[in-house]
Amino acid sequence: MNNEYSWTPFLVIGILTLASIGNIMFGLLAYSAYQDGVEGAGTMLLGSVMLSIQCIFLDGILWNVKFPW
Repeated sequence: MNNEYSWTPFLVIGILTLASIGNIMFGLLAYSAYQDGVEGAGTMLLGSVMLSIQCIFLDGILWNVKFPW
C-alpha cells in the first residue's frame, strides 16, 4: 500500500466505482423482478439493499474518503 506509483489511487477508485455501479444494476434487476411478481424477488431485493450498504457506502464512499493517499 505504500508505493510511489501515481496510478494506484485511480485503480482503487476505478475498481470501487465499478463495484458500486454493478450493485446498483443488481438492485434495479431485483426491483424489476419484484414488480413482475417473480418468486424470491423480495429476498433478492433485500440482499441487494444489504449489499449496497457494504459495497456503495463502506467501500465506494468511505474507502475513497479515508484511503491514505
